[in-house]
Amino acid sequence: MRRNTDMKKWFVIYIFLFLALFSASGEDNKEVTADVKTSVSGYLIHGFLDTSDNTLRDTATIPNALGKSGVDLYYTIRTNQRAGLIVYASITPFEQQVAAEDKQTSISIDSVMVDGKIVTPVNGLQYISNGQSAFSLDAGVTEENAVQDNRYQLINFDSTYGQNEYTYVIHITANQREVSEAPAGQYIASVTLSLMYKD
Repeated sequence: MRRNTDMKKWFVIYIFLFLALFSASGEDNKEVTADVKTSVSGYLIHGFLDTSDNTLRDTATIPNALGKSGVDLYYTIRTNQRAGLIVYASITPFEQQVAAEDKQTSISIDSVMVDGKIVTPVNGLQYISNGQSAFSLDAGVTEENAVQDNRYQLINFDSTYGQNEYTYVIHITANQREVSEAPAGQYIASVTLSLMYKD
């Protein structure tokens, strides 16, 4: 009789162990998660667009720039950041390339356009507040170099999130009366573009 009870007891223990193992194997199906993290580096690059291969360059050389129709510079900004930006251009007159001892002739810039809209120089901007006299916002510009080097506010824009490309056509025309009176020779004007973040 005792042997029978021992058998029942072991049988109950076996069933209990089997159920315990079965329920444990059911818990193996619980969800597990892993956070996979990375980051995207921010970039903002700008330059003159080479339309033949869609690359940006720090420098550009444009031939035949004294013609009546003027010349186009393709300027591009590529960024994946959200930012408010202002693009300025410092443009010199066309200067004749002569020996240092010879008299140099210059030809002024007649007009600057961005995407078909005329922009004017911002040199000599004045700020007047209550009880304060006017002063120039452009501290580096004197009357002497204001005539020689005009600064233009070309573009004012806000970029959006994601990878974006913004391309603008900057059109520059030389003063045609001065071109017709200028002596023969090589002339070069310099266009320097700079970015400034808006506050």
